[in-house]
Amino acid sequence: MIKTSCEPAFVQKRIASPFLRLALAMLARMARGWRSRRDRRHLEAMPDFMLRDIGISRSDIDYVAAHGDTRRTAPDF
Repeated sequence: MIKTSCEPAFVQKRIASPFLRLALAMLARMARGWRSRRDRRHLEAMPDFMLRDIGISRSDIDYVAAHGDTRRTAPDF
């Protein structure tokens, strides 16, 4: 087995881990943005009577697409 570094493997993993977490966080944020834009397009394409059936109005579309919920207050725990 040929080693390319004199540092132990556990030290190398700790160094790579923050970069991996950053990359995964960036990918997750991009995926949330894509889903939000897709949901917004789908909701905007719905007629008003269908929006009323699911309990939202046209003015709620941006909020619902971003947060996935119509409640604008903090939930009670």
